[in-house]
Amino acid sequence: MKKLSIKMRVTLWFTLFMMLLVIVVSVFLVFSQKKLNNLTLQKKLMETVDEIEDLNRNQLEEKISVPVNDIYISVYDMNGTRLAGIVPTDCENKEAFTKDTYRKLESDGQEWFVYDVQVKKEHGTYFWIRGILPIHDTVHSADTFLQLLVLALPFLVLGVALVGYLVIDRGLRPIQDMIHTAEAIGEAGDLSRRIQMGEGTDELHTLAKTFNGMFDKLEGYFENEKRFTADASHELRTPASVILAQCDYGLEHAASTEEAKESLTKIRQQAVKMSGLISNLLTLARMDNGQYHLENLERIHFSELVEIIGEQQNEMAKEKKISVVTEAQPDVFLMADETMMIRMLINLIENGVQYGKENGWVKLSLKKQKDHLELKVADNGIGIAPEHLTHIWERFYQVDPSRSSGRNNTGLGLAMVKWIVIAHKGEITVQSQPGEGTVFTVTLPFEK
Repeated sequence: MKKLSIKMRVTLWFTLFMMLLVIVVSVFLVFSQKKLNNLTLQKKLMETVDEIEDLNRNQLEEKISVPVNDIYISVYDMNGTRLAGIVPTDCENKEAFTKDTYRKLESDGQEWFVYDVQVKKEHGTYFWIRGILPIHDTVHSADTFLQLLVLALPFLVLGVALVGYLVIDRGLRPIQDMIHTAEAIGEAGDLSRRIQMGEGTDELHTLAKTFNGMFDKLEGYFENEKRFTADASHELRTPASVILAQCDYGLEHAASTEEAKESLTKIRQQAVKMSGLISNLLTLARMDNGQYHLENLERIHFSELVEIIGEQQNEMAKEKKISVVTEAQPDVFLMADETMMIRMLINLIENGVQYGKENGWVKLSLKKQKDHLELKVADNGIGIAPEHLTHIWERFYQVDPSRSSGRNNTGLGLAMVKWIVIAHKGEITVQSQPGEGTVFTVTLPFEK
């Protein structure tokens, strides 16, 4: 049984169940009908004999000279001698008299119902009235039906099995489509294929929709992986090219210590950028693989941390003539990984400075809400167009590639920020207007 396909196993079980059901129902109906027919004949016999019992002698002799309602009526004295009436010629009629009791007689393959009544007449004499009713073909038809059922059973089994197989085959056809689609994806690597199903709400339609949803995610993951690989290669190739070019220049053309130092300075800048990119890539890879866990959770004074990071970044932002302003509600505590919180704050502030306007500002605000804390990082920079807002969390995504040439931008900062926020069971949203600025809002559960 285990080697058979699901379709064949279900068909066999379906056929077996249906045959048992047919047999049980048929036998029940046959015996129920047979019992009902017997009761009908017995009632007919009893009523006819009871009617005869109330007739006078002349009426009785006239009435019982022929069968009454197919019932043979005969009258006997107390010694069993027949006085009047008729009996079937093929019925031996040797049964002893029994008052008000039904009995069945069999003779030469024929069956009868017999019913006796004892009657008291004038002068205190008694005699017997016997009714004999042949058992009609309607009673025997039940046995005939059972015989026909046995003969027809093999054909019935084949019919039920065929119908069951076709119904089950049609019902399981979506699974075959799923198998073929999965095989096609495995052979051709085409993740754009989907299981074609019509409208429906049953389990197979739900399963197909689940598989299609899984394929959508897989396709997205592979596309992101391909883009990630291409973007990472591009980002690493640029500083590597600069380093090689500066090395060649320094080796061939540097005529003084100053020129050599200038080349080494540029090489160092690009090496720092590469180091930061590689570090971020490794961190994100560990995050994706579940190898990085927030195991260093501690109760941190988040208000002080925001003020410290804000002051540090303010010094660095002065190079672009941008001021970093901090407004933090005091005594806000948070259960978090402090290193991750520092990285989140620095990335958000650097993002605001990177795309800020000269003589502009970046504002940090921190305050408690009812059941969470709210951190906002706002700037009055160049802003982000609406069509780009949903993509800024993607790795290496750049609204304008020319804007990435600033402060060692790797294109991974916001992707890392979102991961950190989600890992701390928080949420991050963004609002922006081109030419007016951007506001990032982080909500996190705080320590009371």
